[in-house]
Amino acid sequence: MSCTMLRQATTLLATALLIGAAACGGEDGDTKEPPATQPDVAVDAGPTDDAKSEDVPVVVDAGPVADAGPDKCSCKIVQCGIPPGCAQSCGACPAGNKCVNNVCKSPPPKMKLKPLGAFCSAYEGCKPPGSGASQADWNAYYDCLDEQCETQDCSSSVCTTKCNITKDKLINHTGEKGIDGIEDPDSDSDCAGAVDGPHGSKYRCVELRSEAQVNQGQSYQICRAGYTFKPCLANAECPEGEACQLIYLMGIYQTRCRPKHKQPDGQPGKRFSHACNSNPFNGDVALCESGTCFGWGCMEFCKSNDDCVTAPGACKAGKCPNGVACKGDADCSAWRCDPDHKIYSNVEKTFDMCWPKECSVDADCGDPEFYCRLAYNGVQSPDGDPDPDDPDGLIMPGWANYCRRRLPGSVAKGELCDPYSNDDIETHAPCQSPFECDNGVCGAYCDADGDCPASMKCGVSDLRFDTDDPDDGLYDVFLAYGGCVHMPDATTICHAQADCPDGHCKGWSHEVKSGKGDKGGKKAFTADGLCVTPDANKGSFGTSCGALAKEKLCNSGWCANSVSGSGNAQVGFCTDLCSGRAECKPTVDLYGNTYKSICRSYKQTYHQTLPPYDDLYLPYCWVTNSKASLEDCSEKKFCTSTKEACRAYPIAWGPDKPMTVEYWCNWNQNSSGKQPSKKVGAVCDLDSNDYQCLGGYCLTDVAPGAGYCSRICAEDADCGTTTDGMFCDQGNMGFPGLPRSDPKMAAVVPICKKKKSCIPCSWDYQCAGDYRCTNLGGPATLANSRCAPPCEAVKDCALADGGLECKPAVDRNGKALKHKVCTPSCK
Repeated sequence: MSCTMLRQATTLLATALLIGAAACGGEDGDTKEPPATQPDVAVDAGPTDDAKSEDVPVVVDAGPVADAGPDKCSCKIVQCGIPPGCAQSCGACPAGNKCVNNVCKSPPPKMKLKPLGAFCSAYEGCKPPGSGASQADWNAYYDCLDEQCETQDCSSSVCTTKCNITKDKLINHTGEKGIDGIEDPDSDSDCAGAVDGPHGSKYRCVELRSEAQVNQGQSYQICRAGYTFKPCLANAECPEGEACQLIYLMGIYQTRCRPKHKQPDGQPGKRFSHACNSNPFNGDVALCESGTCFGWGCMEFCKSNDDCVTAPGACKAGKCPNGVACKGDADCSAWRCDPDHKIYSNVEKTFDMCWPKECSVDADCGDPEFYCRLAYNGVQSPDGDPDPDDPDGLIMPGWANYCRRRLPGSVAKGELCDPYSNDDIETHAPCQSPFECDNGVCGAYCDADGDCPASMKCGVSDLRFDTDDPDDGLYDVFLAYGGCVHMPDATTICHAQADCPDGHCKGWSHEVKSGKGDKGGKKAFTADGLCVTPDANKGSFGTSCGALAKEKLCNSGWCANSVSGSGNAQVGFCTDLCSGRAECKPTVDLYGNTYKSICRSYKQTYHQTLPPYDDLYLPYCWVTNSKASLEDCSEKKFCTSTKEACRAYPIAWGPDKPMTVEYWCNWNQNSSGKQPSKKVGAVCDLDSNDYQCLGGYCLTDVAPGAGYCSRICAEDADCGTTTDGMFCDQGNMGFPGLPRSDPKMAAVVPICKKKKSCIPCSWDYQCAGDYRCTNLGGPATLANSRCAPPCEAVKDCALADGGLECKPAVDRNGKALKHKVCTPSCK
């Protein structure tokens, strides 16, 4: 699993099981490029919170570099010190200032500057810019990082400085004669006197530029920590106290033995697979002894899997902790030696590195200290991206899950956890993954029930990504995943509370084992309830819940309304599964008011496709106005009180179960007491929060933002007008109904609709009667989908309200469909 297959997903959804898209990166500290040109960022990762690229060349493999000009030693170009490649100094800086990179700089006021070798990082007043920040913002951040050092140079989390090599006649790691770009041990070094910081106290002046660049006056020398600088492929090849680390030396990236990095407090650096962080605003600082920090932890270079053992001694009696046969500890490791990784996207050189194993469930990681983290492979096209290893192949959208070390102090799946870890009340330890606390019990990713603890079942969901065009607002990749759901003592399937006389009916989405409804190899899902044992400490419908409530959790697993529209936590309320209003408490007291209840359906997943015909729903008890009579209007579709309107409430589950609809007379006055006055067909405002229509519904009309008043109906006469083709659409699966491919399985709600061309749509079911949806614009963001009358030939369009040409309908991507429409001209 290479970096090219671990690009950050373009869209992440707010779900209980968040994707852990891992970034590929470089140094574990603030590193920066010498002069001029910014390099590409670490492979497909974007800048981390405080990352400057370590010693990156101005140009990689670009041939000779242009001379700086005949006047390169002129003191008109620099302010102080000796210009690179020159012999004469341009003088000192004014008192109180320091000459840094031939520029006079003054330290910030009231800041105690740090000496050479000391730890440096972000600080109050110098924080990394947020995502999407400009290069100028990053440059300003790099500048303020430098200001905390006496040397005015913070790089790789330590204060360093430019220097001049006074002697380079020996190969440091052998003692043989030669030039290696590293000053000799007996040199009178500009790098002497460093404090014993994260990289130790022994620094030497090293040359970053190639021999050709040096010969052209482009020398760039800087102090780097090191003793032997011995070439290496893995830590095992380095002397005691040193680690195999990445360094840019004499124009190329290399791995050399250098002092193991320490923590700022002197404690040992983190080994590979452990979490790392150099930004104190992101938590405790944790530096890698290898100096290489990726999004998922410290990385190290390797020669074989034996260099990447995460659990020494794990292979016992030929078995790993997960029961898999083993010949050595490497077989039980959560990481492996993976070849040919790029560190920077503009540098072709690759390295063998210890890398997380791919996984589907926790057991795949072998080492019990690791769990399987969900991650998208980053493919940008729903039709697949070119495979860099196969000219004729494609990499399709999919998961690239990987093994990640458990959080310190965390508890395993099946144990109690705190679902509101950001509040002030810590009730339980966190889960091994921060995203897997399911209603107070730690979960995990799963393929089957056997991957979950006894108190849990393997539920399924999907995540959606807008990859092909992030601006079109439509998902185009849908990937299923399994997650353990807390189902204590689960017994029989239920669709009503009455099905569980001794328990509680709790909803879940799960795989259809029969394989029916299989979509090209994708799993088929459905939604049901399971009878479970209720928890006395968890609430039922109407009980307060959420981070700001005393009770916090619900037996149904859903605490509704616990987050405000602005994203702030607020007191929510528990809901319960239902198959009709009769199963919900008649009234509930919330926020100091009394509300009546209804049963309505909420979407659970898209079922791995954009078309809504197979979406999964679960029906839950909800609240409505206490003044509503909630009289049954299912027969006449009419309410006797002018203050009420007949409203439809679909009851839906999985696509393999027929939907039902309840009709109740609900309150139709605004909070101000204003009575709606507009009849069916009148213009209404789709964006208004007030009730405008006597019938209770405002449907989309042709003009942008415009609507027309409608109502639930029993016959055409209920609609009162035939303007724009208004009629009672008895086959309507659009709002307030819910669609299915088979209308017999759908929530069909008869409502007054306009059988009219040019009404906006996304799918056929949103058009009235037999009208179909067609795209009159371009693909994706250019789409302009509108309703149009169907046709078989041109003659069918003569009396229709669409265009006079009978053409194939077109989908949102510009693809012609098999059926034809009288293509209208719509603005």
